[in-house]
Amino acid sequence: MSCADPAVFRVLAAGPFDPRQVSVQWQNRPLRLPVEMEREIDDLWQELRTDHCYNGKLARLDFWQAQDGALQLRLSSSDYRTLLYSNRNVQRIAQVWGESFYSRALGISAVVVSQDRQILLMQRSETVGEYPNCFDVFGGHIDAPADESAPWVFAAMEQELEEELALSHAEYSLQCLGLGESIPNRKPELVFSAKCERSGEEIIRLASQAKDAREYVSIFAVADEEMALAHFLRENKQQLSPSAYGSLCLYADQCF
Repeated sequence: MSCADPAVFRVLAAGPFDPRQVSVQWQNRPLRLPVEMEREIDDLWQELRTDHCYNGKLARLDFWQAQDGALQLRLSSSDYRTLLYSNRNVQRIAQVWGESFYSRALGISAVVVSQDRQILLMQRSETVGEYPNCFDVFGGHIDAPADESAPWVFAAMEQELEEELALSHAEYSLQCLGLGESIPNRKPELVFSAKCERSGEEIIRLASQAKDAREYVSIFAVADEEMALAHFLRENKQQLSPSAYGSLCLYADQCF
C-alpha cells in the first residue's frame, strides 16, 4: 500500500531499523545564521511568546545516510524559536539565504498501536506552536544534550511516549520505520512504530495522567487494518499534520 503524496511527505530512508542499526554523531555547536535572519527570528519570538512557549534546545539534522541496512545521523544544536520561524518562512529562507539555513530540527513520531489492533491518534490543542487543532501521531523533538554526548533517538522517543501517554517503555516494542521529510515546512522526521501490550481503551485512560496531556484535546482510534487506514488517510488528509500523514503512510507501506 503506497499512499504518500510527495507534495506532503517524502521518504528519505525506509527501514525498519532496530537500535543496533541506527548510529548518531553529535556536534554541540549551532549553525551560524545571517544577522538579518537572527533579527527576524527574535521579532517573531517576541510576537508569539506566551506562557506556552519555551525556547528549548533541539537537535538539528545536518546529514543522514542509509547504507547496508543501517541508518547514520549527524546532529547539531538548534532551538525551538528557530524552528517556528523556519516553519513559517520556508520560501523566504530559500530565496534570500538558501535552503541550508532551514531549521532542520529533527522531529520524532510514533505510530502507537494497541494490543487490540487500534492505532491511537490525537487532535492537537489550539495552543501548540506547530499545526494547532490538527490530527497527529504522538511525538515531538530531540532535546539537545548539554555536553558532547550524542542524544539517543530511541530514548528520546520513549520520553515523548511517557510524557504524552504515560506509557512505560516496558509496555511496548519500539522500532524505527525510517526517516522522512515534511514538505510544507521542510522538516525531517524520524518515524517509529510502538506496538503496545495495553488495549486502546487502557492507553486512552492512562493518557489522562500524562505530563503533556494538555498538548491535545482528544485521543481517538483507527483500526489497524489496511482498508480502514487507507480510508482514514483519504478522508482526513487535510486535517492531518504532514508528519502524521507521512508517518501513517510509512507504517502502512511496511506493515500491510
